[in-house]
Amino acid sequence: AQKIRNYRLMIEIKPLSKQTLTAAIKLADEVFQYQKWWEKASWAFELSLMHGYFPKLLLRLKGTDWCRYWVAVDSQANVLGITGLYTRTENPKTYWLGWTCVKQQARGEGIGSKLVDFAISQAQNSGANYLKVWTSDRPVYVIACQLYERRGFELVQQVPKKRKQMNFNILYYQLKLK
Repeated sequence: AQKIRNYRLMIEIKPLSKQTLTAAIKLADEVFQYQKWWEKASWAFELSLMHGYFPKLLLRLKGTDWCRYWVAVDSQANVLGITGLYTRTENPKTYWLGWTCVKQQARGEGIGSKLVDFAISQAQNSGANYLKVWTSDRPVYVIACQLYERRGFELVQQVPKKRKQMNFNILYYQLKLK
């Protein structure tokens, strides 16, 4: 676990666990409100905590080799943020940033930056060539896009989408690690 002192609070980034799972799922569901049933964060979080053949099979069916998640918690063990890494079966040397978010009440404290920096470091230390992330150009994600760009991610693709009467673009960013 990595301890980080922010201006107003002390946070610790630690691996997702059974103890933090429910709060992490609740936070992801609050931030990412338009998840389809098969892309729910809860699936990835729960499968990342399981061992054995069956969870690996389910991940592979989704095109994922492996995934791992971390939470940012305060001194009272409240989950304030989440980040994760996963690889797709077609390219195990490219890591993807997954389900990275910060609780609305904790935004503006640098927690998102710390989580993204932590994930970049984990990917580099694991030997990844690239770190990719996808997000959207919806106004709620503008700050996340700015954070990725400040960290050196480059926009490599935009894909138009329509969901629930909204038109937006899915944005694919990439950071070269090697």
